[in-house]
Amino acid sequence: MRCITQWPPDDAPELLTDSGWTVPIWNAKRDKLRRMKPARVFPYRNAEGQTLGYVLRCEFVDRDSRKLKKWTPQVTWCVGPDGQKQWCLESFPGVRPLYGLDALAAKPEAPVLIAEGEKCRDVAARAFPGYAAISWSGGGKAVTKADWSPLAGRDCVLWPDADNPGRQAMLGWRNDAEQFRPGVAQLLKRAGAKSIRFVDVTGQPDGWDIADALERDGWSPRQLAAWAENRVIELDVVAAGWCLQPAAVHLDPILRDRHAVRLPRA
Repeated sequence: MRCITQWPPDDAPELLTDSGWTVPIWNAKRDKLRRMKPARVFPYRNAEGQTLGYVLRCEFVDRDSRKLKKWTPQVTWCVGPDGQKQWCLESFPGVRPLYGLDALAAKPEAPVLIAEGEKCRDVAARAFPGYAAISWSGGGKAVTKADWSPLAGRDCVLWPDADNPGRQAMLGWRNDAEQFRPGVAQLLKRAGAKSIRFVDVTGQPDGWDIADALERDGWSPRQLAAWAENRVIELDVVAAGWCLQPAAVHLDPILRDRHAVRLPRA
């Protein structure tokens, strides 16, 4: 039976133990408890700093391809069918909170850097303290499940992964039925963002991201900022259709060029 998800109380037990393993987590789909040893733990907090739940990054080697894979389950506080209250493998209830809401609230005047994935958000937050860095849960196809309203009136910069799914997550895409699905750019426009800019990562290896640059490739934050400086596009999101013409634009409060991302009519 399915659990009922709630925001955790102040006295909820810590999810992670000193050993690096989680406390027992209820898996409603398999009707049993399980413990995990995640590579990373991402706490989701509200603007006041209260914990709302977690996303775990669990890594494993695929038996067939021998490649490193990841699993990023959401963990929330739930009430089970028997009334037991505990951490569960359940998604955030309703519209999902953004990752980094506490940092967003702490920097009300700062521009906002939106990275794809919690890992990249954390790396970006450390590398670029002049920005309020955020992300969302569930991957590129889950952008519409997040609540983007906290970004009303904010200057936003979108930094995608260097692949087609990353670009689609930020700029939208058409499904097999030729129906347009909004990306972060369109959702920010609807939320009332003040400005929307996009870092063009064309030319980088497939899947390359902020974390790869800084943690794997050995770039310094200054190097990454200088690289991105000539790759920022200011986006105009307007009604009906969709298009984007990428071009090199100098990273400056007043950009030389503007390019349009069109917003389908509701």
